[in-house]
Amino acid sequence: MTPTRFLILLLALASLAPAPPRYVPSVDGPVRDRAELFGKEALIQARDHSETLRREYGFRLRIEVLASPPNVEPEVFAKLSNKEKRKRIAEWTAERTKKLDFEGLFVVIIYTKPSFVQLDGSTLDLRKHDFTPEMLRQLQKKFEYDLGRNPDRALNRFLDRLEKDLRELHVSPNSPLPEGMAPLLMAILLGLAVVLLAVARRLPATTGSPADALVDERPAILGALFGVPAGFWIYDRLFRTLPGHPRPPQDTSGILPVPDVESPDHP
Repeated sequence: MTPTRFLILLLALASLAPAPPRYVPSVDGPVRDRAELFGKEALIQARDHSETLRREYGFRLRIEVLASPPNVEPEVFAKLSNKEKRKRIAEWTAERTKKLDFEGLFVVIIYTKPSFVQLDGSTLDLRKHDFTPEMLRQLQKKFEYDLGRNPDRALNRFLDRLEKDLRELHVSPNSPLPEGMAPLLMAILLGLAVVLLAVARRLPATTGSPADALVDERPAILGALFGVPAGFWIYDRLFRTLPGHPRPPQDTSGILPVPDVESPDHP
């Protein structure tokens, strides 16, 4: 066999070899791509990104890509109004999250022309992730727009925006206090305040100072709790006009005497 024929035979055998299988994430992964919309690298990055969100913020994410709308024919779905489409997808999502026992942000992508995206945050724990409906609408709108241009890049940009919103919502993602310690700490601080108040009430009697030493100044002291200007205002307007309170002496050295109109010297 000549070298040329041998090379042709090798090329023919190579063409008969099966193509490598396309990367398909597990059912329990963050992205279930039934329509094969995203590439392998994008799915791997989404998996790692989702794990970071779960670890740092306790945020769970699931994205399901469907090749056709669920429980309805594509032609019928295309003729529905946007409101009716979202209603039907929300009903399907509620059943799906209940079946999976999933709590978090559930994203449904219907790979049609154009693609349809719906974000469902009905199972989000709003005590930890206070997403507003407007924030979800903006994420949904931008994700839907980007999918029509480059699906892989759209997925990465969506996860980046999601992480940015989470970072802004969570000033301190991981609380230094163990769970359930906040009410106990508040009770301790309240008890300490009561003890200090009781000690402060007994302090004048134990030190021998007059019991009402600061009675007149109390309005000004209370006003100072709201700032120095408030303290001065209360002192000037209220404290100095209290009944029986001695008015401060006024400097009359620069005031000219008022002439007596009945005096013969001034007709």
